Amino acid sequence: MTTSTKVGDRLSYDGELCTVRFVGTLPAWPNDVALGVEWDSPSKGKHSGSYNGVEYFKVRTPGSGSFLKQRKQHDGTRSVYEALVYAYGTEVKIESIQIGGRKMAEIYGFEKLQKMQKVFTSLKDISLSRKCIDRLGSDEEETLTKESLQGLHRLDLSFNLISKFDEVVKLLKGLNLEALNLTGNQFTSHTISSDSVNLSQLNLTMTYPSEAILSSLPTHFPSLHELSLCDNGLTDLSSFVLEFPCLTSLNLSMNQFTVIPTVLSDSTITTLNLANNDITITPKMTTHTFPHIVSLDLKRNNITSWYEIDTLVEILPSLVELRMSDNPIFEGWSLEEVEYQVIARWPTLTKLNGVEISPKERENAELWFLSKVGSGDVKYSDRKTTVLKQKYGKRAQDVHFTDPDIVELEVIDGAKMLNVKVMGSVEVLRLKSMLSRMLNRPFLKFDLTYEFGKFKEHLTNETSLVSSYGFSKGQQLTVEAKIS
Repeated sequence: MTTSTKVGDRLSYDGELCTVRFVGTLPAWPNDVALGVEWDSPSKGKHSGSYNGVEYFKVRTPGSGSFLKQRKQHDGTRSVYEALVYAYGTEVKIESIQIGGRKMAEIYGFEKLQKMQKVFTSLKDISLSRKCIDRLGSDEEETLTKESLQGLHRLDLSFNLISKFDEVVKLLKGLNLEALNLTGNQFTSHTISSDSVNLSQLNLTMTYPSEAILSSLPTHFPSLHELSLCDNGLTDLSSFVLEFPCLTSLNLSMNQFTVIPTVLSDSTITTLNLANNDITITPKMTTHTFPHIVSLDLKRNNITSWYEIDTLVEILPSLVELRMSDNPIFEGWSLEEVEYQVIARWPTLTKLNGVEISPKERENAELWFLSKVGSGDVKYSDRKTTVLKQKYGKRAQDVHFTDPDIVELEVIDGAKMLNVKVMGSVEVLRLKSMLSRMLNRPFLKFDLTYEFGKFKEHLTNETSLVSSYGFSKGQQLTVEAKIS
């Protein structure tokens, strides 16, 4: 192992990644150089950077720190080219992942090197995930790497040991890459430059970029269309996002936002993912509108009231697609009742929780909603209620105090059995969507069947209403894997 390990370096031990936060000595190891590391997986840690009451380093996540002796063998490191050869150069037996200063032709042989280069240039998608990459490499390696990747469209460098963001920019310069995945690399340094590269999609999940790195992104990637900043501990978003001329999709899921970032009201973003945050909609939000957003994901946030939904309707006038399952507002209502309320309150929506809203479903939802408003179970703006009543005329009066038919079903999925109550006016498509979430099964990977006399029938018409099947109380539905 080298003795040049320094604070900010990234290392891997038995496949577990960490960042060096401290290099020095400890009273317990007077004859050894100690490394204080923060593990990417907090469960690997033993403390928060302290020893016998003395703090030697700080960690981002409590309990994620450990001390290691520097002489403890780590998994080694590779340059991008070494990883490329390791993963795709099947013609070559690698003796060591450390190349040092030797020429590539000396290491691999000129003929094999030519064969590898021919294979590499034909690749469109390359995954070098978890290959202990920490550098671009020597000038010769950099030249060979760029020659190898000229035909590449998508590159996955996730969960490596790259700590210098300028190394990434340097690698991409001169390439025509479409998509780059840097998930799990944690950048501790960046030399500011004006270099720009052509890139459409960039994934910076779990990279914890500094404000300096974020601010440099529009300069480095002016043609970016999709940006993912998931799971970076973000609580706010600065104006750098406004400097992208053509950014349309932004993923901010699994951060620590408590409101929709107001800076986005002036952005070009049309698709926004804020799932797994702690967002509530406050009266202050009404001072900003987000006219460009057409698709929004608010799953697993802190939406608790219908006032918040009505506020979202006002500030998102162009929204057509919404995901909002697993919010507190679902408590006390059935899933279908919540979705019916959302559909009725939000006239621009065409897709909810991943399922298209058919004209018939919208009609059922709005008539049911009017009945609830009329009975006093639901409070709603008089003006908006009048608009809905005018839409349906006499039919709105006929359903004024009508309660929906509730169908009680027993859903069997292997050894599991669920008791599910749904409104008869719900379409089979939405019933499947609900069960997909409850059973944690991919929506497109299962069918629903039921027994009719001696025969097994499939619920194949997904636009049909549950009530159309004439199910009695306790009707059993069986979940079956779809045969493709």
